[in-house]
Amino acid sequence: MESTEVIDLIYNHEHQVCGVLVLDSTDEQQIIEADSVVFATGGINNLFPTNSNIPHTIASGCVVALRHDIALESMEMIQFHPTLLGEPEHAYSLVSEAVRGDGGVLVNEQDIPFMDKIHPMKSLAPRDVTSRAIYHQQQEGHQVFLDISAISNFAERFPTIYKAVQATSP
Repeated sequence: MESTEVIDLIYNHEHQVCGVLVLDSTDEQQIIEADSVVFATGGINNLFPTNSNIPHTIASGCVVALRHDIALESMEMIQFHPTLLGEPEHAYSLVSEAVRGDGGVLVNEQDIPFMDKIHPMKSLAPRDVTSRAIYHQQQEGHQVFLDISAISNFAERFPTIYKAVQATSP
């Protein structure tokens, strides 16, 4: 249901979850009854200072679950996109994995391609591996960059990313 936000759980007389209370697109409350409820919520990345989510996502599914003392499961499966355009604490735009697929290489400020020793797929390693490697570099005091010098016609191949870079360049 587009533009609908779950704000609470509904219980029956046996204290079993039997639905959810939502705010609809007009901010009216509605009850949606159900035989069972599964929270598969997104938007949790806004708990972190640098993320690629839209600003108004607030992990409300997790908040509702915790308010009802329901254990959160599989939190290690939060998906982080490892390459964002911006600075620490402020991301401007997502940089597609296709850029790494076309020859973009993750390097630190010393121009060292640090992924080469971490994973056989190097800069194309899975997101969790790449995110941890970038975080590790940053914790060691390094800056991380995506070297696109090997990609010919970058502006034509990735126009949206190119425009985002131009918009954020001094």
